[in-house]
Amino acid sequence: MSEDLILDRYRPISIAGEGGSGTVQICWDTRIQRRVAIKRIPLIQTDERAGAPVPGLAEARTGAMLSHPSIVSVIDFEVTDNEALLIMEAIEGPTVAQLIANDEEHMLSLDVIAAITDAVGDALDFAHENQVLHLDIKPENILIDMNGHVKVSDFGISELADIQGFGQASGGTIGYMPPEQMEGTDLDQRCDEFAFALVVYEMLTGRAPFVASSLETSERLMDRFDVAAPSSLRTDISPEIDDVLFSAFDPNREERFETILDFLDAIMPLLGNVKQGTAELKQLARATQDMDEDYNGAPDASVWDRIPQRAVTVLGRAVCACICMWISVVGLTAFGVLSIEIALALGLIPAALAAIWPPVGGLVALVVLSAGMVAAPGVAPALGIALIACAIAWFAATVHTSTANVNCMLSAAPLGLAFLTPLTPLISGFVLPPVKAIVATAMSCVLVVTLGIATQGSPPLLHVNTFMPMSAPEGGTDPNMLAANILGQPNLWILSLGYVLSAFSMSLLCSRRTRVLSILGVLCAAAIMCLAVMGPMRLQMGAWVAPGAQWTGSLLASLAIMLVICALGAPYRKVD
Repeated sequence: MSEDLILDRYRPISIAGEGGSGTVQICWDTRIQRRVAIKRIPLIQTDERAGAPVPGLAEARTGAMLSHPSIVSVIDFEVTDNEALLIMEAIEGPTVAQLIANDEEHMLSLDVIAAITDAVGDALDFAHENQVLHLDIKPENILIDMNGHVKVSDFGISELADIQGFGQASGGTIGYMPPEQMEGTDLDQRCDEFAFALVVYEMLTGRAPFVASSLETSERLMDRFDVAAPSSLRTDISPEIDDVLFSAFDPNREERFETILDFLDAIMPLLGNVKQGTAELKQLARATQDMDEDYNGAPDASVWDRIPQRAVTVLGRAVCACICMWISVVGLTAFGVLSIEIALALGLIPAALAAIWPPVGGLVALVVLSAGMVAAPGVAPALGIALIACAIAWFAATVHTSTANVNCMLSAAPLGLAFLTPLTPLISGFVLPPVKAIVATAMSCVLVVTLGIATQGSPPLLHVNTFMPMSAPEGGTDPNMLAANILGQPNLWILSLGYVLSAFSMSLLCSRRTRVLSILGVLCAAAIMCLAVMGPMRLQMGAWVAPGAQWTGSLLASLAIMLVICALGAPYRKVD
């Protein structure tokens, strides 16, 4: 047989990872014709114990042979003179560490965290029932396959690695080991609970509070326990989660939960939806695979990727605060409700909320705008009520969303002021994944249409007539009649649908993160908008008629802006 084959069977393809306990190679099984992953753990043999059982090998073999849906399946376990070989299924997907690193705020969604926590907790409970401790739970040892399923790797390997002298300390990883593991005392399942809780904390906050360069430094960090409460770092979680996590990774194991199941019972009600999280993990895994491919479809180097994440967060929230304040002031002054001085003072409230929690700031700004419409004597109150209802529905769907989602939805109003309303779906498609792009664009259409109707009959406050290419039918000055006439125009609904489809197509083509496809997405989205404008005219007049000069100018200006943006690189966005 070829000397290149491992165990005369497995042909190495690539190195998947290297660590203190060994090397993981992706190989091709020449017998069954499939990909496998082989972990190669060096063994130390001395004259004193030549021919004797390898210490730790029995424990490693027991742990490796665990059979559970959330544990990486083991195909075989072989031992040669100088190494132990763990042959297991090859998981083609990211680790939790990669998911955290790829997230724009390094904080995973509550649904994703719920799915990962539920699966890992179930796997640990199963292992503990079989008298196996993992001893090295960390983000790098939790894998996600292409179907969104969570898999825990390296069960039982840590003890072998430690006994052989290849573990960092007691088989674990500095920063995830509790004091008793670092000190080498007797261990129980609360050791895995400590590391598991730290992984949950890291998924929630993007921080690993006890990671250090040495055991001594990690121990000092634990003694100091200067750990920020998760609820102080993100606003979509309950403060109850702070006490649960702090108990689970308390340096004193007597203060932790007795079992993994006890910890799960306490933490799971405070997280998101497991089913939705699994669906999101499937999308994240496939998106990560697309981004890692080394051929023509690989992501381009982008200007957006070079911007520090903290700068992105600060700038995004600052923009959100400004837009929310502007919309609130418009709602309080445009319809004669309050004076400009009072409106500016009150506008600071939604601006402050937007800087802290963008979805809440966006909701408050829309409610203030809606209230102005309801209170105004010359505007149909139904417009304001409809906008409030849509705003609440939008908030319920996006309460855990990113700042970019809020900004894309709200930007329709100020963009209309600059005759750039067609830029709204292009931006949404560029920075948001498909589903979120659809939601943001649909809500921006509602915002623009209600403002357009509310400001008819007076100098157009936002110049949103560009959204309605045909003039409104005559209906007098009665606001209710005017609203009914405008909303009854088919072209308004067709153009709204065109905006949504434009954002969707733009997002799909941008998902591969290449300049060429991003530019193609801009052109495709613009073509859809043009068809949405000219389609109703074709049906009514029997001929294709070019859009009005104002709409055409807005579209061309928006197109030029997006082409410049795409030329700078592929989209910088959070994958859904």
